[in-house]
Amino acid sequence: MREAIAADLRRVTDRLRTAPSTRVATAAAAARALLQQLADVTLGTDARDEAREPTWRVVPTLPDEALGDQLAVLGTDLGLAVDGVDDDTLVWSPGTRRPLGACLTELGSALRHVRMAL
Repeated sequence: MREAIAADLRRVTDRLRTAPSTRVATAAAAARALLQQLADVTLGTDARDEAREPTWRVVPTLPDEALGDQLAVLGTDLGLAVDGVDDDTLVWSPGTRRPLGACLTELGSALRHVRMAL
């Protein structure tokens, strides 16, 4: 599953960088929601051993033309955060702890949604 997410991240990043601006604008809201989800899973995974829920960060809203670059950076951060972490490991998610695998499954769905919008 992680390879599939990584492959989808590359595809969506490329599409966001190369698609006509009208097409990117159509997918921008879904892409921004995906960016926030990536940031949340990354932080939740990094803070998995903490007793308290982390302070969640809001991903800055940049122009549509920067969405591909934002996705590339946050995708790399996610890859580093989940490397070596089992899918059954509980990670922080806003308001609770959840298995990493469930978070990654949701990310995969969000990625497919953005890919289809492009």
